[in-house]
Amino acid sequence: MKYERAPESGNEAISSRFFQVKECSLLGRVVWTLSYRVTLFVVTSIILFVLAILTIIFPPFKDQIVDTFARLWARACLWSADAKVSWEGWENVPEKPPYIIVFNHHSDFDIYALMAGLPRIYRAVMKKELMYYPFFGWIIYFFGFVPIDRKNTKNAIRSINRAAKMFDRYPYIMAITGTRIRTRDFMKHEMKKGPAVTAIQYGVPLLPVTIVHTDEIHVKGLGLINPGKTIELIVHPTIDSTRYTIDERDQLVQNIKEVLAKPLRERRLLDE
Repeated sequence: MKYERAPESGNEAISSRFFQVKECSLLGRVVWTLSYRVTLFVVTSIILFVLAILTIIFPPFKDQIVDTFARLWARACLWSADAKVSWEGWENVPEKPPYIIVFNHHSDFDIYALMAGLPRIYRAVMKKELMYYPFFGWIIYFFGFVPIDRKNTKNAIRSINRAAKMFDRYPYIMAITGTRIRTRDFMKHEMKKGPAVTAIQYGVPLLPVTIVHTDEIHVKGLGLINPGKTIELIVHPTIDSTRYTIDERDQLVQNIKEVLAKPLRERRLLDE
């Protein structure tokens, strides 16, 4: 994985340069999709196996080991789709937890971009279905990732409480949209209140990150990869959740939504 500065900007970039793609035919997209799927399966399997061994041998260094291999995993997945990451606003990232990263969720590539593009590896409050994958679900749970059942309020609260015990140890990501939506539909979509409610209840600042172009890489429908794209991460200043009461959660949600939407609006990517 090669690092380079983005043209005409101060952004850093992560790039895969084995192939230069301007336009990709349907056959080409099928090939890139196979590249991505095979890489995802092989790299995930190898890294999970190595993590299981190393964290048993060196338990005091578990977090450092996980962070290193998580970043390698994300870069490999980006490389397999010839995707780059550019970012701005690194100065807005707090030096240490606690903080909750809240973002607009469009694709699996959001996760890779955040892991590769942010200076600190996060843990995630994730959909419970990921726990159904043998070995994978068990391992990431052990490493601090928290599954949540959105359809069961009692279980969801229990999951958030578990994550809250680790807020001082890791930054956590929570998607405000909750589901993968198209960028242009962002303003039309109902936002989830979970990140705002959690931040208010535990007095944790929110770090909004706008993600751009991931839905152009992993396109809905056939799920084919569209290679050669650059994912943009725009890191905004933190939002102080202690300024809001639980009765003002809707106001906080709207504030987050407007902050995340601003770069999308500037790029004329929204249908409004």
